Amino acid sequence: MKLLSLCLNPSVDRTMDCPSFDVRSTNRVHFVRDDIGGKGINTAVLASRLGAQSMLSLPAPEADRERLSAFLRREGIAFSAVPVPGRLRVNLKIRTESDMVEINEEGAPVSPQAAEACASALEDAAAPGVFCLLTGSLPPGVPDDHYARLIPRMREKGCLTAVDADGGVLKEALKEKPDLIKPNLQEFSRLTGLQPRGIGECCLFSRRLVARTGVGAVCLSLGGDGAVYVTKDEALYAPALQVPVRSLHGAGDSLLSALCLSLSRGDGARAALALGCAAAAAAVSLPGTEMPAREDVEALLPRVRIEHVDI
Repeated sequence: MKLLSLCLNPSVDRTMDCPSFDVRSTNRVHFVRDDIGGKGINTAVLASRLGAQSMLSLPAPEADRERLSAFLRREGIAFSAVPVPGRLRVNLKIRTESDMVEINEEGAPVSPQAAEACASALEDAAAPGVFCLLTGSLPPGVPDDHYARLIPRMREKGCLTAVDADGGVLKEALKEKPDLIKPNLQEFSRLTGLQPRGIGECCLFSRRLVARTGVGAVCLSLGGDGAVYVTKDEALYAPALQVPVRSLHGAGDSLLSALCLSLSRGDGARAALALGCAAAAAAVSLPGTEMPAREDVEALLPRVRIEHVDI
């Protein structure tokens, strides 16, 4: 198995636990954890931990280049790190007993030359039947149609493409008919203007999106309600597993990475969705944005239930 990932906006994900958070007073932090992250990094790490050949292309800010490279080497990830000025952005997640506050930095600008170098590295690593994951926000200097322009280039190499993005970036990518998109419910609503109620409407509206845009499949993540996977011929639903929740971040990245790995090795949609949902459940049981180990995912896999949905 092999998986390619692009991460144009890497970060340090800083998680803080506070009993309460009041903007009008001093708040005491009881726990702090830093994880090197960004959607593309998370998908690459999870793929490597599941035993795949994981290749990542990304800009490497000068101030954190050695730290970033050392982390990726420890994870066994092959990577192309394009030097850029600046430092890794910090995404702050303040978790209280009842809520989560997120404060994300924009990220250092990435020049057109650096963005193209990252794209070229992916092309060099491309192979027929391998998924290339185009995920996350784009930094300043990179236009909204960047993923859209990459999709036909990867398709020429026989690569499959999956997009996990939001807003204009996702809308532009859909014009090139990627093989898979993985929005969450809020991203899906912003994309379509629809607010599905219940699993049936989630599948129905996803089927309509497939028919209208020509995208190969929609994997719609529903948080605590699980996920659906819809193509022009099939609609599947996986209820979320009941596990102790330590973090709500990284579940979607784990779902996408494991799902695409399974599809690329020839597994059917049911098996692929099951592996993705097991990986997502394992991720939420870990602190911060830590990715789960292979044994954690495999331990949960027998508990995943896949249901066919008639639409």
